[in-house]
Amino acid sequence: MGEGGPRSGGSGSTLVALQHLRAVAVLAVIVFHACQWPHISLETAAAGVDLFFVISGVILWTVSRVHEPDPRRFFIRRLLRVAPLYWIVSLAVAALALAWPGLIPHAIPTWPHLLMSLGFIPHLDPEGRPFPLVAPGWSLVYEAYLYLVFALGLWIAPRRLAIFVTAVLVATFLYGARHDAAYFLLANLQLLEFAVGIWLAQLRQPPTADAAGGGAMMIVFGLILFVLLQALDVRPGNGRLLVWGGPAALMVWGALRLEASGRTPAWPILRRLGDASFSLYLCQVIAMPLVARLISPHQPWLFVPLAIGASVAAGLACYRFIERPLRRRTAPLAPAAA
Repeated sequence: MGEGGPRSGGSGSTLVALQHLRAVAVLAVIVFHACQWPHISLETAAAGVDLFFVISGVILWTVSRVHEPDPRRFFIRRLLRVAPLYWIVSLAVAALALAWPGLIPHAIPTWPHLLMSLGFIPHLDPEGRPFPLVAPGWSLVYEAYLYLVFALGLWIAPRRLAIFVTAVLVATFLYGARHDAAYFLLANLQLLEFAVGIWLAQLRQPPTADAAGGGAMMIVFGLILFVLLQALDVRPGNGRLLVWGGPAALMVWGALRLEASGRTPAWPILRRLGDASFSLYLCQVIAMPLVARLISPHQPWLFVPLAIGASVAAGLACYRFIERPLRRRTAPLAPAAA
């Protein structure tokens, strides 16, 4: 989710359809967290993370194949995409938790917890939960692991990169299946959603005008599946890869087909939210508790829309004034191409 949009084959332009899906994904996660405060069950909205994971697989495959064959450069550039802003937000959460105890639920900034959070190290927080100090950052731990596996693949088996990455992710899951602690923290089936994105990226079709209708139908059908899962109160349990990953993969494949048609609708709002999705994803952790101090979550009709609006506004401001300048300043820190 911290990745920039992938580039299309010849034009060099961002894959707009995927950016639109990134906006949908981050809005779903924000809605899910906003509804948690007044204890409204909207569990399926958490599948925005699954959508992010499939998209990440597409993006990393595209980037690794087209732009960055050097493993060290690839790994450092990927980390520079996510780490600086994540560190800033983590330190801000730590400072707020110390200055205003109880403001941010479950934020307990002990030194081990803070340092392992900053290092993207899977661990249990002081309450025994598998979350870093910035709770949504659990997904970034998975992303960081993917970066490491990709970099190893570029070094060990660049011509069989997709097979290597998929094999390592499957092996990681199989290890977790025999070790409950590893499964709980990282080594579970959700990792394979990255592999799904990788293979979808390889199956991308050349530009063709007749792909638009089919692509749009796949996206709509994926959304309908998510709505049905919520209406039927289907909980994924350990089957998140299939229950939520399946519709997410369908939507991403539809977006790739739509992009191949060259007829992706121009929706500036979704494009802007997609560009800022990483900032939105992180800033909700601070924005929602502040709203909860002003308005009781027991008034969901007022709290939920204001919490969503505050999170989006804070994220957009963060993107403009912090994330985008950070990316410009940290880009030169990556090693030069060999």
